[in-house]
Amino acid sequence: MSNAPSLSKLNDDADYGFDKKDVKLEQGKQRGLFSFLTEGDKQWLVYVTVISFIVRLAFLSHPSVVIFDEVHFGGFAQKYLKREFFQDLHPPLARLLVTLSAWVGRFDANFSFYNIGADYIKAGVPYVTMRAFTAVSGAVVPSIAFVTTRAMNLSFFTSLAIATMLIFDNGFATQSRLILLDSYLVLFTTLVAFFWVLFQRQRESIALAASCKWVGLFTVVAIGIYTIVDLWNILGDVNNSMKTVGRHFMSRALSLIVVPLTIYAATFWVHFALLRDFSPAASSLSIEFQQTLRGGELSPTMANVYFGSQIRIRQYRSEGAFLHSHASVYPAGSKQQQVTGYHHRDQNNLWIVRRAFDVNRTYVEEETDEREELVQLRHLDELRLEHVPTGRFLHSHVVDPPISNKEKQKEVSCYGHNPSKFSDYNDNWRIEIVDSVGNSITEEDEDADMNDGKEKKRKPFVFAIGTKFRLAHRMIGCKLHSRNKALPEWGFKQSEVTCGYETLRSNQIWIVESNEHPLADPNTSLKSSFPKKSFLGKFIELNKKMWDTNAGLSAHHPFGSRPDAWPLLARGIGFWNGNHVPKTEKQHKEEKNKKAGKKNASGEEQPEEDPEDKLEQAQLAQEYVKFKGQQMYLLGNPVVWWSSAAAIGIYVLTLLTFRICKRRNFSIAAKIERSSFGSQLHFFSLSGFMFIQWLWHYIPFFGMRRQLFLHHYLPALYFAVLLFAILLEAVLAGVSSAVKLNDQNSRRLKIAVLSLYVAATIVVFWKLAPLGYGLRMSKTQCESLKWLKRWDFDCSSLVDPVSNAIVTSAN
Repeated sequence: MSNAPSLSKLNDDADYGFDKKDVKLEQGKQRGLFSFLTEGDKQWLVYVTVISFIVRLAFLSHPSVVIFDEVHFGGFAQKYLKREFFQDLHPPLARLLVTLSAWVGRFDANFSFYNIGADYIKAGVPYVTMRAFTAVSGAVVPSIAFVTTRAMNLSFFTSLAIATMLIFDNGFATQSRLILLDSYLVLFTTLVAFFWVLFQRQRESIALAASCKWVGLFTVVAIGIYTIVDLWNILGDVNNSMKTVGRHFMSRALSLIVVPLTIYAATFWVHFALLRDFSPAASSLSIEFQQTLRGGELSPTMANVYFGSQIRIRQYRSEGAFLHSHASVYPAGSKQQQVTGYHHRDQNNLWIVRRAFDVNRTYVEEETDEREELVQLRHLDELRLEHVPTGRFLHSHVVDPPISNKEKQKEVSCYGHNPSKFSDYNDNWRIEIVDSVGNSITEEDEDADMNDGKEKKRKPFVFAIGTKFRLAHRMIGCKLHSRNKALPEWGFKQSEVTCGYETLRSNQIWIVESNEHPLADPNTSLKSSFPKKSFLGKFIELNKKMWDTNAGLSAHHPFGSRPDAWPLLARGIGFWNGNHVPKTEKQHKEEKNKKAGKKNASGEEQPEEDPEDKLEQAQLAQEYVKFKGQQMYLLGNPVVWWSSAAAIGIYVLTLLTFRICKRRNFSIAAKIERSSFGSQLHFFSLSGFMFIQWLWHYIPFFGMRRQLFLHHYLPALYFAVLLFAILLEAVLAGVSSAVKLNDQNSRRLKIAVLSLYVAATIVVFWKLAPLGYGLRMSKTQCESLKWLKRWDFDCSSLVDPVSNAIVTSAN
């Protein structure tokens, strides 16, 4: 049997000046959710909360500019208020809470949060209100930790020390004072731990955590493991009937699966309800999804596709791009005209269906036929696609593609020229209609049903929107293919298009999105249109898109870090530097468009710098002088981070040693198991629960190749701090027992150790506070804080002398 403390056992160790009889009497009277809290606990809980609010809300208005990822999350709030659709990596709940704060502050949505350093005050943004929401969310975390550790039967002094650690951790304090999502994630994650300890209402908080960021799913997994084991133990108890087991299973399935999924889906329902209007961000989603957005609806198009039709072709998959070309050429390979995938509608996506090249047939004859007779396109017809703006034909040949696998794929280009009547057989393609699962309808399928006097089936027609097809090259046998693999700058970051032999089938399937013909009457022709996606369809598609976007976020960031650097605080994050003057909004937009490939696709030259832009930049530089010598750098409190990392190491090392000793039947194993510390060396003790939570919130990051930052460790850090509290309590109890201290001296030892620890935490917080609050520092003060070489905050641009007092005015 485990000696781990029971959750129902009330701790009477924390009299801290109260009469024990009164404490026990008060505990006996209480029967509610917080029955384990004494009146003294409640008084100190108020003190803890007030101090936490002061630390989080101090200097909240400084700096009065956009900081780090406020660019994204403030920008999302603007889009919510303007009802413009956007995409992000994370589920909607935390973004909706940020939007709520903007709405409460009466934000007029005229500021785009376009760049780090952009001025809030000049634009009239209620940024203090928006920051206050996240600060309040962060401020209650230490209070929840205090209540959670008291519920875990830790002493008052240990619980107070842990709350103090969290109040004065520079990382938690800095991250929770800005318009970011992590405060909400950590808040709901702490509630999971609290409700799990109480065994009540915990599953709702799980849903809220997962609805903020997918990191919250780690909480679901950890709780799920414990639930499965709990059910297994219930099933194995012969005193439980199958009816009882069934009730336990159904109640857990309802609260751990149905309720969280309902809450998670409900946040998306609100998300879709608010984002009603189409924007370019929706272009990478399916047309059926876009049809549900105001302004994204496509008018019905002519259904029958004829030779001579002018069409737009796009990939069938949800994030598929249009088949696109422009006047620029490949810098290597054939050096012919580029063919790319482009997610936005424009004239360079237009193609005309021409008959296949035949050396015995002149271009004039082909064009005359198309003008005099409507011939509908059928399965297995051969054709050419003429690019409307340039007059060249879609072409492939045995030439290596620009960036893809050279053995399995070949270059696709535009070649020849319509007015000169120049073409060749490498312009010929065969259209192959595919069924609902992407299999080709072969010629054998067409001829199969000829027995019993039945007529041979006619090849099916190609229809706009309703027909999925592949384009097979007639000379080299490959299929037209594209995936979301961006070309370099010379290709304007658009998607590569190739002709593939053994490529993913879904990347080869295309549809005709729009279709018109000069001989067809648009008023009498059969029409095709796209259906609108249901809520469930949109929910599934957007979650898939979020997953893909998360996986694809692999670009280098100057302040990115890997998980192995987090527990020991090897590196922080530069949030903002007042010594660096930001770009103007116009400069930022031009740079963004250039990176997105929206400029120069038609060979346009970059515009020269406007004199007004130079003047605006000079004015901005003058205004930014007031921030000279100030910067904000996310860095945790080393006392908190290093001690919690040590707790993890000690727990694992002691656990392994204990298991080995017990396996070998060493006598010391029994002594350890009977000790206060030994009671925590069980997988299903409270320490085991905290360790597993830390593990699930930390280890999965090692498998991610996306951009990662120090703040991703904050949920794991919370559980490491709680584990530290449990082990510290056990160690102090073990020391007291080993040296045979009486209760009074044991309490004195505990107070002395915890007081020293708390004092060290507060002193270090005070020293590092200028970095977290963005206060002015001297060069000497800044350099004195570089305790590790990789702490790369900027000291080079600072000067002496400046007052070192933390109370220096932020202004």
